[in-house]
Amino acid sequence: MKKIIATLVTICLIITACPLGLFSIAISAETTTHTEGFYTFTVTDGNATITDVSNDISGDVTIPSTLGGYPVTSIGDNAFQRCINLTKVTIPDALKSIGKVAFNKCSSLEVLTLGEGLQSVGGNAFADC
Repeated sequence: MKKIIATLVTICLIITACPLGLFSIAISAETTTHTEGFYTFTVTDGNATITDVSNDISGDVTIPSTLGGYPVTSIGDNAFQRCINLTKVTIPDALKSIGKVAFNKCSSLEVLTLGEGLQSVGGNAFADC
């Protein structure tokens, strides 16, 4: 009986000594990073967020409505930063948000067409364009 109690006490001490962050990782949504074409994106809860774009992208660009089979619902902070050869960007209707300084310093950007689903645009999303 003493061994059982000692074992239970040891288990309780180990659990309480562990940082809470270790347990929250197990219950948080899984996020994975992928690359397709010019785009690096994360997938969380079945939705894609563009997190980075190759500076080689140029000209007239339509943001894809899907990447890796997942709907693109947002563009992350700084994603298109310094894509200086973009001249026109079309945002699809499924895209809901554009992060802060997402298109910062896209100095050749002349035309921007926004989709009807856009709900939020981060501060300075189009600074220095």
